[in-house]
Amino acid sequence: MTYAVVLDTNVYISATFWDGTSRKLVNLILDGEAELLTSEAILGEFEEKLQAKKLARYLARLDRPPGDIVNDFRESAQIIVPVDVPEDAVADPKDLIILACAVSGKADYIVSGDHHLLDLKTYQKIVIVTPAEFLAILTPPPEAPSDDTQSE
Repeated sequence: MTYAVVLDTNVYISATFWDGTSRKLVNLILDGEAELLTSEAILGEFEEKLQAKKLARYLARLDRPPGDIVNDFRESAQIIVPVDVPEDAVADPKDLIILACAVSGKADYIVSGDHHLLDLKTYQKIVIVTPAEFLAILTPPPEAPSDDTQSE
């Protein structure tokens, strides 16, 4: 089963700059293990965060303009036109763009490192998980061989 997933901008940032769980997860998604859903609002926030002063030294190492990095994700995703969600749906109003995209795109999962979203656990049947949790969903451990042999 292929899951439809919305990534929070913190996952995009982690995957862009650092090796680790978020990068492994994003690579699997980009390889077709899940369907990436996003919106222009999410991509705009991602591009804005790429240009933050605290990330300048990491961005310089990539030697790519922020717009090119964002476009890589844009080209791999289904762009969703989000519906409005109630402003009180989540504690941090900046997270509304994530919920709106997920609802409009009929996502199965939202992947985030943001406690405001993670604290919800689900929103309109959309499961909200960490990158590590979604990585485990996409790459379950192989089943142990069953011991069908019986002693007589």
